[in-house]
Amino acid sequence: MKGSLRILVVDDHSLFAEALSSVVKRLAPVVHVELVTSAELALSALEHGAFDLVLLDLGLPGLRGKPAFDAVQARAQQAAIIVVTAAEPNADAVAMLRAGARGYVHKRTGADELLQVLEFVVGGGTWVPPSMRHAPAPTPEELLLTSRQREVLKLLARGASNHDIAESLGISQATVRVHVSSIMRALQVDNRTQAATSTLARRLAESD
Repeated sequence: MKGSLRILVVDDHSLFAEALSSVVKRLAPVVHVELVTSAELALSALEHGAFDLVLLDLGLPGLRGKPAFDAVQARAQQAAIIVVTAAEPNADAVAMLRAGARGYVHKRTGADELLQVLEFVVGGGTWVPPSMRHAPAPTPEELLLTSRQREVLKLLARGASNHDIAESLGISQATVRVHVSSIMRALQVDNRTQAATSTLARRLAESD
């Protein structure tokens, strides 16, 4: 392992960010840690400096989720990116690992286990959570949908109306219509009935 490391921690929860910093400082004799609270600030930091490792929270204000990962990855150069999140592994997690993320770690992971994961990644490995190792791979269609669109499609498959979907997800019916249109384009179907009866819709409806 390198004698010194530069690590960028991207998290808007100060207590967790400080705890994470204390763990990463055990990785090498000399560790330089920079803390930022948003993906936008991370992009600025990456533009002005090189890092060995980026620890990226997905639940950030502003740019967040996979779009935040994509933007950070595009500017991270040779830095290894580990997603550290409170979200359970899902299709977005699979997509990020396929796109080059070097790890996906839940925030409830203990300090010693997290240190082992970080050492593994810094040593050149890619950490895949045990819960994802035997999970069925998402279909290409599923990877085309956002997590919100998958929620809408699941409810469509269960027979929910636009009003029901809006009430269930806490969004407007106009937003539901936008999501349904996007789902139809992604699945290459002509109407909501075809979307609701698609193989992916049935798979989502049977989940949970």
